[in-house]
Amino acid sequence: MVSLKLQKRLASSVLKCGKGKVWLDPNEVNEISMANSRQNIRKLVKDGFIIRKPTKIHSRSRARRMKEAKRKGRHSGYGKRKGTREARLPTKILWMRRMRVLRRLLRKYRSPRLRRQERRRCQISLRPRGQRTRLAEKGSLPGGRSVWPRSDIYPVTTVFVGILLMSFIL
Repeated sequence: MVSLKLQKRLASSVLKCGKGKVWLDPNEVNEISMANSRQNIRKLVKDGFIIRKPTKIHSRSRARRMKEAKRKGRHSGYGKRKGTREARLPTKILWMRRMRVLRRLLRKYRSPRLRRQERRRCQISLRPRGQRTRLAEKGSLPGGRSVWPRSDIYPVTTVFVGILLMSFIL
């Protein structure tokens, strides 16, 4: 059998593909072996003795199906997990989300009637920090005080804030 290594290399260059994609007609080995230039290879391609194989299609249907199942919560048991709980979803990220939600809510309910000086004194956006919201939910805030500085300005109850917070986290 004649070696067609050169012809295959030239054909891959002419067809702009890899050597594995080049098909040489086994019935025309003698004719192909005579071609030793790119010009001759182009002629053989035109005649149909050398063909570029079609690209194989790699189906993503299984991947899409798996993604849909994972979105529904399947395939996420203990055996499928690699990192620690902290590595998968850091508590810092959870905290940041929670604070952003609460601060956004407070910004929404903040009254424009409050003067700048009073607003600075209240530091409303920092209220969700610490244990204030959680203590207020339990009803064990020291001195029986409210979480909010003035209840007439802030009609939102702490229970509502807690429910809203839980819905964003879960």
